[in-house]
Amino acid sequence: MNVWRNLALRMKLLVTFGIILLVFVIGMVGSYIALNTVDSEIDALERRAERAVVATDVGSLIRAKYVQIESELRTGEYNEERVAGWNEQLAEYFTALEANLNNEEQEELFREVVQVNDRFDETLMNAESGSATEEDLAELDVLRDDGAMAAVALGESVQEDLLDAGDSANDALASAGMTNIISGIIAALVGGVLIWFISGYLSSSIHRVMRNAGEISGGNLSVDQLPARSNDEIGRLEGYMNDMSSNLRELIGQISDTSQQVAASAEQLNASAEETGRATESITGSIQELSAGAEKQVSAADSLSANIEDVSSGMTQISQSVEQVNEAAQSTSEQAGSGSDVIRDAVRQMTVIDSTTKEAATSVEELDEKSRRIGSIIDLITDVAEQTNLLALNAAIEAARAGEHGRGFAVVADEVRKLAEQSGDSAQQIRTLIEEIQSGVTSSVHAINNGRTSVEQGREYVDSAGNAFESINEAISGVSAQVQEVSAAVQQITASTGDMQSSSRISKETAAQASDNSQSVAASAEEQNASMEEISASAETLSTMAEDLQQAVQKFRL
Repeated sequence: MNVWRNLALRMKLLVTFGIILLVFVIGMVGSYIALNTVDSEIDALERRAERAVVATDVGSLIRAKYVQIESELRTGEYNEERVAGWNEQLAEYFTALEANLNNEEQEELFREVVQVNDRFDETLMNAESGSATEEDLAELDVLRDDGAMAAVALGESVQEDLLDAGDSANDALASAGMTNIISGIIAALVGGVLIWFISGYLSSSIHRVMRNAGEISGGNLSVDQLPARSNDEIGRLEGYMNDMSSNLRELIGQISDTSQQVAASAEQLNASAEETGRATESITGSIQELSAGAEKQVSAADSLSANIEDVSSGMTQISQSVEQVNEAAQSTSEQAGSGSDVIRDAVRQMTVIDSTTKEAATSVEELDEKSRRIGSIIDLITDVAEQTNLLALNAAIEAARAGEHGRGFAVVADEVRKLAEQSGDSAQQIRTLIEEIQSGVTSSVHAINNGRTSVEQGREYVDSAGNAFESINEAISGVSAQVQEVSAAVQQITASTGDMQSSSRISKETAAQASDNSQSVAASAEEQNASMEEISASAETLSTMAEDLQQAVQKFRL
């Protein structure tokens, strides 16, 4: 029984057909044997019929020879050619009869007929030589009667054999017909039983598979396992159906869990996008304040440059007229005091710019970190979408194997695959936006760091200018007492004025650069804010897709 179960369906059908064919072959062999027997009996019947005819002809030829011999003895008339022809025929008949005698009685009668014929030939030879007598004629009558009786008896014996052969042929023919009928009935019974068994087996197995396929196509995945006891195509189909239902239950469960994770990730992504948007707005405000401070620094640098030019003009007047040294010193002292005030204002503004730049750098770094966190979440969403797509593809393959019965599930698997592809595309768009944001943030960090460096340098230059103004004040304080040192003081003031001009120019350039960088950072922040809005919209779309996927999964009963 196990061997039968392990056979393939094609082999089972071939075995069934082979058994039916074997029964037919056995019947045909029996019929062939019976027909051969009939043929043999018919051949025997034909031979015995020929012998009966030959025996009758032999009797006729014996009587004809008697008439010829009697005519020779009585009248002297003799037809030698006719007698020779009769002898040739008798020789042929004797040869044919001698080879087909069936019993001793026939052999005895045959020998008697041959003896009568031989005696006829002797009498005929005596008649030709003229030595025949009346006794020969009387003996000839006796031989005629004996020969005729022997020929008749031989014919009757052969006729009886002919009748027996006919009966045997009829019996063999009837046996052949009965063999054909019996073999046909047996073959029909065996074929009917085997076909009924095979058709019942196929019908019940396919009905079980169709029932489970109908339940699965209706969304019921909690169907009973099929027995799958055999190893043929039907048994393997039942096994595949069991595996498909189990895999579908696992797949739908995984899709349900994944859709929940996608929904949670979408909510988290939306919250992160909102938080990033708020941080971006804060950065934008700080950068605007930084830009305003930089503009003020440029204005202060312009004022400082004008003051330095006035100091330079005063130094020229000191060089031209020593008499006006005191007045020029007073004027220079006043300008130096004003310059000191400007320097202090510039130092305070540089400090504010430096503090604001640090805060902007900190906010941008936090934005970069949050962007990286969003990138990690997008990686998770992408992996989930790819896994969902792969699972949907496997489900579509299994549905395709199920054929017409898996068409409904193939539609669901295709919808799941489309949702997974849309999730992957949305995640890729979000990834691209995050990468653009990270690139802008990186540029902002570099710009802010460069601004901080420039501010530090400007503060150093302003400190140098403050020191120079303090030197000027000290020089002016000693002008009245040390007029003799006017030339040296003038040279020192001239040198300090040159340094102040350089520092003022550098401070102005630094402030202008800081203003430009602040505007660039503000533009990047606005772009990032727009990107965050797109991320938020994509997160809402992803959440909606996850809800749709969850609703599609709820159609199945696990």
